[in-house]
Amino acid sequence: MADKRDDRPDYAVDFVKSDYDQAVITDNVHTDNLMSAVLNLAGEVWVIRRRLLIAEKLGQQKVFATAAAIDAYVPSAQEKAAWEGERDAFIERTLAVLTRPGKRLEGAAVPTTRGAAPLRKL
Repeated sequence: MADKRDDRPDYAVDFVKSDYDQAVITDNVHTDNLMSAVLNLAGEVWVIRRRLLIAEKLGQQKVFATAAAIDAYVPSAQEKAAWEGERDAFIERTLAVLTRPGKRLEGAAVPTTRGAAPLRKL
């Protein structure tokens, strides 16, 4: 058996913060801000949905769905695969529209960035 070192944490991190909120996605800072808001909201909705799935599982097991119990829950491989499928379907339903190619409508106003912060380049 391997020796346990006390200077290393014995847990894993599921989330690593990215700087995607600073990314330039389109040529309009206001559209970028809306895109960032939509992506953040979608992430929050999925977190709530996953916690609800766990709470429902705990309820089926006759366990109180406390915040601690939800946080400590480890899904089985089958549950994890099913939830990943649900997540992918959620993304397809809600965010796939963001990948549609855009086209300018006849007579549409040209967006300006006058008075707005300059666009950031990656």
